[in-house]
Order: sequence, then structure tokens, then C-alpha cells
Amino acid sequence: GAYAFEHGDYKVVIGPMDYEGNICGHTFNGTDMTDYPNLYYVNAIGSGVCVKECPNFDNVTGSVDPYTLVTFDGIFRPSSTAGLSVLPADFIEVADYSESDLVHVCTDATCSVDSDDPGKTFDSDGMAGGYGYAFFAVDSVSYFGRCVWTKSALVEISNRTNDALGGGFSDAASFAGEFWSDAYGDVYKAWHIVLGMGFGATVVVSFLYMYLIRAPCLTELVVWGSIFLS
Repeated sequence: GAYAFEHGDYKVVIGPMDYEGNICGHTFNGTDMTDYPNLYYVNAIGSGVCVKECPNFDNVTGSVDPYTLVTFDGIFRPSSTAGLSVLPADFIEVADYSESDLVHVCTDATCSVDSDDPGKTFDSDGMAGGYGYAFFAVDSVSYFGRCVWTKSALVEISNRTNDALGGGFSDAASFAGEFWSDAYGDVYKAWHIVLGMGFGATVVVSFLYMYLIRAPCLTELVVWGSIFLS
């Protein structure tokens, strides 16, 4: 514990980490991501990029923009579908990954967007069926610094790609959304229990223990009992 406190970094455990190993919202290993506190997932493996805010489609028609791709190198809009995007050019602000050794750059050839059939885009080299280095701009909600796609977005993706979201990708995306939704919801609903048991009960038990250990006739019993029970 002492070694971890001295040499460790809690941000590695709880912070959202992008595909390059940076911690979104923090400065880590010399890379400053403080202006980009949220992680946008680009594939089902869990790789993503740090963004300033999770894309929210409340004022946008639909939950998915198939003509705007979020990639390892930022936002990509192919020339073949210019003007079809429903999002402003600066709707999603992605950190600068141009100097990354792991960056993959989308081109019209590798991340081609089909204006008539987004399913073909989904199967392009860049998207690779949800396991590549690019994905549609999708409506999401921030949970602990992670952009989790909404259920309506998952349904729309499936419809737009002609049910191409089969197998592992669909399961992974659904699991991630349900996990963070349930985790956040449970903490919100049970906050009074968490606070009461985690703080209130602990204080009461601590004072009771201190009172018992001060009693001459109970000191040895309490000390040795604590040793054996632990």
C-alpha cells in the first residue's frame, strides 16, 4: 500500500484511457489531455479517443450521423458525401493525435462512406465491422468520463447498417451501455445507503471500538479478538 501510494497513480485505474495510453482529462506521461476529459469509443475492443464533450444529439435529427466518422486521427468526412452530415464541423472536438505512433488515418479509400448504404461504410477497412479505427458519430451520455452510446443510437446503427451489428460487436456495445447505466443509476438511487453505511456506520463503530478498548476489563479481549478475527 505504501509503495503504491508513493510510486503509483490512481488515474491509471479510474481514468478513461485512450488508444495511445493517455488519460483523458489528465496529464500523464508528459501528454496533457486536461482539455479533453471524455473518452469516445471508436471500436468494440474499447479503444477510443479523448474528446472535449460527449456528442449529444438532443438538438439534432436522429441519433447517428453516418457521414461523420470519429477516428484515431480526429473527425473524418469523405469528399464523396460532402454536405450530407447533420452535424456542424466542430460538433465533436477531438484531441490532436497527429504525432501519435499508433495513429491510423482515414482516407476516401479506407473509410469510404456510402451515401445510399451505410452498411457498406460499416464494412470498410477503417471501420472493420466495429473493430477498426473509425466509427460513426453517435449520440452518447457521459458516465465517469466515458461516452456511452444511447440505446436509441444502438437501434439506429443497427437499422442503418442493415443489421450489420451482429455478434460480438453488438453484445459488447450493449453490455457497455447497460453496465454504465446500471452502475450510475444504482449509485444515484442508493446514495443515502452508501453515505450512511460508508460514513455514518463507520464513525459509530469506530467510536464504539475506542470506548471498549479504554475499558480496563475489555482491553485485552478487544485487542486479541481483533487480531484473531482479522
